[in-house]
Amino acid sequence: MTVPVVRKFDAPEPSATGQFTTAVDAETGETFLNLARDNTILDIVNLSAAAVANQVIYLKKNGSQTPIRIYSESISPATAGRVAYGPIELTAGQYQFQVYQSGGTKAAYSFLVKFAHPLSM
Repeated sequence: MTVPVVRKFDAPEPSATGQFTTAVDAETGETFLNLARDNTILDIVNLSAAAVANQVIYLKKNGSQTPIRIYSESISPATAGRVAYGPIELTAGQYQFQVYQSGGTKAAYSFLVKFAHPLSM
């Protein structure tokens, strides 16, 4: 039986709203996940409910956008209407989380991702 792994990702404050920033894995300091085998995102949640409005997380694979869009308002731990986005199947490859702040006050943003298997990088 494998144990799920939770990783924290931090996106720096953008220089202006309407710009993408690339999230950094807080454990490795890398801006990408290089998955040697398939994995699954089981869940994703804001680290805190403060200053997270208007953030959209985009998942990129091998440098290209995927159709995955995760909206910060829908993954707040303080919201009764929290949406579960998982499971999201990931095949082997290189992944990045890019964060887009569409409005409001500029802010850094952190979120947690729960993977089904340990990350083999």
